[in-house]
Amino acid sequence: MAGIFVCYSRADRALAQRVVDGLRGLEVEVLWDQDLENVDWLSELERQAARLAAFLVLWTPSSLGSYPLRDEARLAMSQRKLINVVSGVEQAPFPYDRLKPASLEEWTGSPSHPGWVELVARVDEHLASGGASAPGVVTGRLQLRRQLETMRLTAEADAELSLREAKAAADAAERAFVEASRGLETAKAMLERVAEFHGGPALQAAAQADFDAARAAIDRARKGRNEANANLAAADRILAGRRQEVDDMSGLAAQSTSAPTSEPQPRLKTDPGSAPTPPSQSPASPEAAPATLADGPRIVISYRRADSRAITGRIVDRLIERYGRGSVFMDVDSIPIGVKYRTYIEQFVLAHADVVLAFIGRKWAGPRRGRPPRIAEPDDLVRIEVETALRNGLPLVPVLVDGGSLPPRTALPESLLELRNYNAAEVVSDRDFHPNVDRLISAIDDLLAQPRQAAPTPHPR
Repeated sequence: MAGIFVCYSRADRALAQRVVDGLRGLEVEVLWDQDLENVDWLSELERQAARLAAFLVLWTPSSLGSYPLRDEARLAMSQRKLINVVSGVEQAPFPYDRLKPASLEEWTGSPSHPGWVELVARVDEHLASGGASAPGVVTGRLQLRRQLETMRLTAEADAELSLREAKAAADAAERAFVEASRGLETAKAMLERVAEFHGGPALQAAAQADFDAARAAIDRARKGRNEANANLAAADRILAGRRQEVDDMSGLAAQSTSAPTSEPQPRLKTDPGSAPTPPSQSPASPEAAPATLADGPRIVISYRRADSRAITGRIVDRLIERYGRGSVFMDVDSIPIGVKYRTYIEQFVLAHADVVLAFIGRKWAGPRRGRPPRIAEPDDLVRIEVETALRNGLPLVPVLVDGGSLPPRTALPESLLELRNYNAAEVVSDRDFHPNVDRLISAIDDLLAQPRQAAPTPHPR
C-alpha cells in the first residue's frame, strides 16, 4: 500500500496543504488531487483504493455539503481506510461520524498540537497494518520533532530572560555612569576653586586626590557601561536567533528526520486505458537513525545557567558567527517531559558532538548552603553532560570564564577527575574578551581539522 490520500474541499486548500506538507515532513507517502493531472481522479481513486493505506478526509464548514467529498469518504469507509479530520466542526456528517475524528482546530503546523498527534498516530496505524512501514516509525519521527520544538521554545524563553537581565544591567550601568560624571564634575570644580583661592598644599593635595578618584570612577563606569551594552546587544542577537529557530522549526525538524532533497514529490502518471501507478515506497526501518541537524561541525555547549549564562551567550554568539547557527547546540538540558534525561543527553551528545565546550565559572560546581554542591549529585545535568563526553572520548574543551577555575580533585566526583587533565581555555568579559574568543575558535578549528572517529557505543546502565 503506497500511502495516504488527502481528500478536501477547494475552500480548504490551505489546510490541506499544511497537512500534506506535515505528513511528507514525516516521510509519509502522501497523495492529493494535485498529483492527478487531467484525469477523472475519483475513478482513478476507485481503481487504486486497494493500493492506498488510508484516505484522510478533511471535514470543515465548507466541505460538509460537498457531494464529491462524501463520495470519497464513502469509498474510504467501504475499504475500512477512512481517517476523519475536522476543523471548525465537531463531527463528520452521518454516516461517517461513526469514526471519531482528529481535530485540527487552531492548528498552525505545530508538531505538538493534540489533534495532529492523534492524526499522525492513526496514519501510523494504517501504514503499519498495510505493511507500508513498521509500527511506531511515523510516530517516532513526530516525537523527535516535538522534542526539537520543546528545546527551541525553552531556548527562546531563556534568551528572553537573558535579554531582560542584560537590559537591567545596562540601565544600572548607565545610572552609575551618570552618577560618576556628576562626581567628576564636582571634584573638578572643587579642584579649580582650591587653585583659584590658592589653598594650602594639603588642601590642594586632597582636592587633587578627590579629582583623581572621580576620574578613575568614571573610567570604571564607562567600562562597565560599554560591557553592559555589549552584553545587551549580544542578548538581543541571541533572542532574535532563538525566535528565528522557533519560526524555522518545521524545516529543522524535517531536516532531522530525512536527508534534504530538492526532488519534487512524485506525481501519479496516467495514460489512456490504464490505471496510474503510485510511487513505490520502501518500508521504513525502525532502527534507522535520524540525520544530523547540520552538515557542518557540531559544537555542543555545556554550562550551568546560574554560573555563566551571560558570558556563555556572548561566546555562543561568536561561535554562531563563525560556524553557523545550525552547528552550535546549546541548552541540551531542555529535556522533554516523559524522556529519560540521562539517556537523552547521552544520545544527543553522541549523535551531535564533534566538540564539547564545558563553560566553567566560579559557581560551576553549583554550591549550596549546608549541602554538597550540585556537581556531587549523580543526576546533575551538567555532570551528566561532561561525564558523557569524558567516558566516550569526545573532544572536550574546558572554558574557564570570568575567573572560574576547575574545582580541586577533592571537590570532584570520581567520574569527573579526568577533566583536570585537560588544558583549558580562558575567556573574560573585559577588553580581552574578543582576543580570548579568537584563541578559543582557533583551538576548535584545530580539533575539527583532526580526523573524526565514529562515536563509541554508550556504556550500558
